[in-house]
Amino acid sequence: MSIRPSVRKVLFWLAESGELSQSAIKNLSGVSERSIRYALAFLKQEGHVVEVINLSDVRKKKYKVCASVAQLGEHSSCKRTVGGANPPRGLELK
Repeated sequence: MSIRPSVRKVLFWLAESGELSQSAIKNLSGVSERSIRYALAFLKQEGHVVEVINLSDVRKKKYKVCASVAQLGEHSSCKRTVGGANPPRGLELK
């Protein structure tokens, strides 16, 4: 299966810039909003990207490359995070 060019662009900008919102990815990459949503969903499903939720406004989400992917090329230990840290017990996102 080949990876779409939009997915590669999104992954590139996340790896280069750290945490980014969807609008920041759009401004940097020039990829359409719909393609960005698809790319982020695909990358999250594959375990390459994690969603960071702002606890003061849960509507605002940022995305970042999973640390294990960036360092080791693996994604098995990558989990979604809340506020940039592992969530306390009972607050895990599903």
